[in-house]
Amino acid sequence: LDLSKNEEVEENIEASTFGTIIHETLYDLYSKSKKSIISEELLESMFASYQDLLLKNFRKFYSSRGMKSGKNRLSFEISKKILKNFLDSEKNIVGKCQIIDLEKEISKDFKVDNKTVKIKGKIDRIDKMDGFYRIIDYKTGFVNDRELNIIGKDFNLIFDDPKFSKIFQLYFYMFLFYLPKESADLCGGIISLKNKNMGLIKIIDDISFEERYNLFSKGLLNLLRNILDKNISFKQTDDIKRCKFCEFKSICNR
Repeated sequence: LDLSKNEEVEENIEASTFGTIIHETLYDLYSKSKKSIISEELLESMFASYQDLLLKNFRKFYSSRGMKSGKNRLSFEISKKILKNFLDSEKNIVGKCQIIDLEKEISKDFKVDNKTVKIKGKIDRIDKMDGFYRIIDYKTGFVNDRELNIIGKDFNLIFDDPKFSKIFQLYFYMFLFYLPKESADLCGGIISLKNKNMGLIKIIDDISFEERYNLFSKGLLNLLRNILDKNISFKQTDDIKRCKFCEFKSICNR
């Protein structure tokens, strides 16, 4: 459909930009560390610079005057605490984890019957640890491991049920990143930046990614068939909660 985000949803700018500011600051912190092992020296440099980088990114959206008090100031202080806690948690993987890429845009041509559809996504962080490529998505809200547990559940639910949207997102990224010779060494997970006990919350599954890859490919094929079927009309969801953080909600006046 080639839709793009609405960049001028001002009534929701604080909620929508909070995550953006955190993501951009994390990118700035790690951008010079691609292909590097996380070390004590690297973390020390991040601790020394994260507040200045955070302030720089806040000022893209708020004036210095607007940062002195009120919600903007509170958001800034909360962001500082989130980033400090995150960097503290990274001490647990010093010497073990290599940063591969950040904010990585990946696309793939996907065959849907007689059509070729380009699918794409942006992965927050790709690193390598304990022999595994880790496909990581940062979330500024709370996430618990139950949300990433697919054991004993119908896998097709990830294409239909919003309760499984996080699992769908991770499998979609893993599907895009898929390297045939290294598929067994690939895992996906979320770093929930507001969780007290930070760390990677992995997808909980008892089936290999290679098997899931085939199942995901079939499910994605059916999903895209429905989207491309001119006999199936688009309709608004009845669950308005699903629209709250949708980047395209202005299109349907939600």
